[in-house]
Amino acid sequence: MKAIILAAGMGTRLQALTNGSSKQLLPLGTATPIEYCIRMLSYFGFSEVLITAHHDAGHLIDYLSKKDFGLQLIFSVEDDLLNNASSLLYNRSYLNSDFLVLSGNHLAPTVEYKKIMTFHQKMKGISTVALKYIHDEKLLLNYDQAAIDEKGRITHSFFRTEGTKSHLIYAPFWIFTTGVFEYITKDKMSVQTLLNKLVVNHENVYGYVTSSDVLSINTPESYDDAKEKMDQLTKVFY
Repeated sequence: MKAIILAAGMGTRLQALTNGSSKQLLPLGTATPIEYCIRMLSYFGFSEVLITAHHDAGHLIDYLSKKDFGLQLIFSVEDDLLNNASSLLYNRSYLNSDFLVLSGNHLAPTVEYKKIMTFHQKMKGISTVALKYIHDEKLLLNYDQAAIDEKGRITHSFFRTEGTKSHLIYAPFWIFTTGVFEYITKDKMSVQTLLNKLVVNHENVYGYVTSSDVLSINTPESYDDAKEKMDQLTKVFY
């Protein structure tokens, strides 16, 4: 199993807080969002991780390279900003077996990695993702959503712009097989567009409902919410 963290985005909605630097390096408790992602992978037993970079890449690489996470960091710098799924295609030679995708500014801090992996291996789908039940109607509008059947197979996948279609949201934890590369185009495709495409084409995409909190650091409001939940993150990783 390979692992990749998507960390190339510019974070335009957070510019007032980032002052032009990478949103993945915003302070969050005693660390930064991307550090928690890397520590999660170390905790899961990964020996290396590929990290995509574009905006403020030099600063991001210099900052992380000075840290000891207990695993090797490999950086993939994008000259032109790709979108998340297109970044996967760009690094296809590295992602030559089943791979785990995390987002450098989204967290599911207590996600049940071993249980999700066991579920993925049992169901043998093209992808297995973490899902989270959310009951707050206002909060739902910030997330892409999914509907599943009794076996956990995703039957419908919705962009957040479609409104409230389900109380199950996508958590930032995606496992893919190499079969997904047949569906990724080079025109800056997002991970959510990829997932929707897989579902529309009747591929077996499965969702595992996690009990973990889902923290999205995309806006000043969501960043404030993430900071309020740092007690849980600190308990897991320190």
